[in-house]
Amino acid sequence: DRVFDLEDKVVMTGKPPLYFQHAGHSMTIVGLEVKKSGAVNLVVFDPMFNPSPAIKRLVGSNSFKTPNPEKLLKAHRRGEVYLGRYRDFEILK
Repeated sequence: DRVFDLEDKVVMTGKPPLYFQHAGHSMTIVGLEVKKSGAVNLVVFDPMFNPSPAIKRLVGSNSFKTPNPEKLLKAHRRGEVYLGRYRDFEILK
């Protein structure tokens, strides 16, 4: 694990993903996002969603230019509202 500065925008660690399940549906947690507002989102890969065409175009690209980066991550974010819908979760780590 590495020590990071609170000013870092992206922190990468060597930790493996967590596998998260609720009511028979599983997701892979690959990150945690803390927004300027203080809101927190899990960043997940969800087998229910295929990557968007915009995300697929970025694979292998050396540049990242998009008019709306928020939109690219929408399908990969799980916030309080989503998590509040379920009473129980299982985590495999």
